[in-house]
Amino acid sequence: MSKIRVIPSLLIKNERLVKGIQFKNHKDAGDPITTCVALESQLADEICIVDLDAYEKKISPDISLLKKIVTKVSTPITFGGNISNIDDVKKIITNGADKVLINYDTHSDQLITDIADLFGRQSITIAIDLINKKNNWHIHKHGQIINENIFSYIKKVSEKRIGEIKITFVSNEGMKNGFEKQIIQEIQKKINIPIIFEGGLGSLDQIDEAIKSGVEGIALGTMIIFMDNNIFKIKQFIVNAGHKIRV
Repeated sequence: MSKIRVIPSLLIKNERLVKGIQFKNHKDAGDPITTCVALESQLADEICIVDLDAYEKKISPDISLLKKIVTKVSTPITFGGNISNIDDVKKIITNGADKVLINYDTHSDQLITDIADLFGRQSITIAIDLINKKNNWHIHKHGQIINENIFSYIKKVSEKRIGEIKITFVSNEGMKNGFEKQIIQEIQKKINIPIIFEGGLGSLDQIDEAIKSGVEGIALGTMIIFMDNNIFKIKQFIVNAGHKIRV
């Protein structure tokens, strides 16, 4: 039995923690540094931080906040936000992040090779967004639907020199309606590298169902930011449900 990872997923805008629904209408959710300190005390396995300003403005990620966070916590950090060149990656890794979160494009192959050569494939997490249109799930990239089979696409990406994939059910994000069990199970049949899933969890029972469907990496936003939960409580529930966690 694999050990479950519980990973807070934080969006940053103007150096503030924000949260929305389906990655829209973001509201202020507090100070990210204080939040990261609290998450470390609750035994978060990792923390994933995304610079939303960089995505929206198509600029390089701002590492000033990252520098502040790593002086306060030792929990492994994955950092993302419109990372498009090796210079961005060097700044992020050398300033304290353990991994970078990047979106995959055909031009990403050389970047992936450069990162793997410099820092190892374990430092690369590829972000893949899935969106539901007319009851069908599609790859969603740069605001557009990609007309490619999602399972073939994810398998293709998994064969690159990367450490893991982070899959987000964008249409479920913030909705508290759970993960997509059938999609998860089909993906798990085809992929041999670690996968983190995000988007839709709103209860402890849904976490249990997700783990039973094969999820080993759980990224959480709404459940830890806007609901009466903390990482310690969630991990205790996972153990009590008969699953193993990282310690």
